[in-house]
Amino acid sequence: MEMPLAVISNGADAWTIVSAVTSAIMAAVAVLALVLAIPQLRHNARTLQLQVFESIFRDIRQLEHMWIEQKFDAGMPKEQRQAWCASFFNTVEYLCFLMNHEIVRQKELHDFFDGALPVWHNQFNEYIRQGLLTDTPAMFTEFKKICEKLKLNAAG
Repeated sequence: MEMPLAVISNGADAWTIVSAVTSAIMAAVAVLALVLAIPQLRHNARTLQLQVFESIFRDIRQLEHMWIEQKFDAGMPKEQRQAWCASFFNTVEYLCFLMNHEIVRQKELHDFFDGALPVWHNQFNEYIRQGLLTDTPAMFTEFKKICEKLKLNAAG
């Protein structure tokens, strides 16, 4: 009862074919899973950027609310105005850092502050003139970099 050598060989070939087909199917499933995961990963990255951006924006809104509520020019003593200026422009500096280093990459989030940056740039220069804010070449570099990109330094 010996099996012919051809039958054994065909059985081994059949397992090789089954194994190859199974490997090809698994590879196709892995590629499909990757293709389906990419949009989710992009969505997660955009969501994280928005959360970071919202946190900074909330800080800026709170500082602007304080500026209005406490009557910056008339109601705050000089020391409090200096502290407010430092807090506000350090927050703006952090926002600019995130944007300059593409931690926040969404163009829409960058564009959102294009209208505010010229106003902040003018405030920045005015507060320096009033002695409420100290500036050196090493300070507020990220803010200055964005202002330079927007050509605000020449106008300010």
